[in-house]
Amino acid sequence: MMGLIDGSEVSPRHVYTETSLPPVFKCQAGEPVSASEIATTVTMAEIQGTHGLRTPAPSDAQRDFTIAFVAESHERFLTPTEMTFYEILAAHYTTAGTRDEGLYSE
Repeated sequence: MMGLIDGSEVSPRHVYTETSLPPVFKCQAGEPVSASEIATTVTMAEIQGTHGLRTPAPSDAQRDFTIAFVAESHERFLTPTEMTFYEILAAHYTTAGTRDEGLYSE
């Protein structure tokens, strides 16, 4: 998604049945994820065939980041309000300041 590696280097992704708990929740509960819960496997080539190649390509992708957030939502995109929250949070954390300005705590 970030374009840090070529699509050919991305391993296939599993898509789980809608009736099973997401694997992260099963792992947190100490439950195994069984092979029967895998509905299908999707390759990066299939994703690229549907959505196209990432732009910019990995060779041109940004690699020097000040801050990054990873937010997961279930079967939806983040709302404009949620996106604004992360934009404000990023602006706060990337603001240069000194201890005298009260931006940092001891």
